[in-house]
Amino acid sequence: MDISEKIKEFMSSRKQPTQGAVATGKVENAPEQVDYTDTVHFIESGRGTNMRAKTSSAKGHFQFIDSTWNGFVKQYNLGYKPEDVFDYEKSKKVFDLYTAENKKVLKKGLNREPNFTETYLAHKLDGKNAVKLLKASPDLPAEKVVSKAALAANRNVFYNKDGTPKTVMQVYSHFNNYFLPKSKQK
Repeated sequence: MDISEKIKEFMSSRKQPTQGAVATGKVENAPEQVDYTDTVHFIESGRGTNMRAKTSSAKGHFQFIDSTWNGFVKQYNLGYKPEDVFDYEKSKKVFDLYTAENKKVLKKGLNREPNFTETYLAHKLDGKNAVKLLKASPDLPAEKVVSKAALAANRNVFYNKDGTPKTVMQVYSHFNNYFLPKSKQK
């Protein structure tokens, strides 16, 4: 059974919103009802303006790494500067383009519309790596599926506090918790 089948089983016991999302209650002042974009904005930067990651070049409202930001600015001929990643409207434009491309990759790879969790996985890993993770065996260590760069930038997502690797299902559950109603979060 691959992860997408396991996800269907897992999700059948939990209702995931399709129109709105509920951000995790693990962070103080989390919003009650928000849309996908606002939820990711909250998760990635706490809606701050000058946020920078310590483990990668990720920065700005949606924590774009330099290569992703620069690639989308060039590909879509946006004319943005590197510091524009801190401008919410410009950052949101790139986020929307990135999300749309990732959703196309996910839809093709999964043969269905992706849910919020899967879409967010693609934001963190890119569409192709998210599909690989979602099609992997749920019990496989996630480190065997994702890139070394993703592992280095997100150690807390892919490894337990004692350094042991998390399984694909544990990683999925970590991300899924952001999009569950607060009453269902652990």
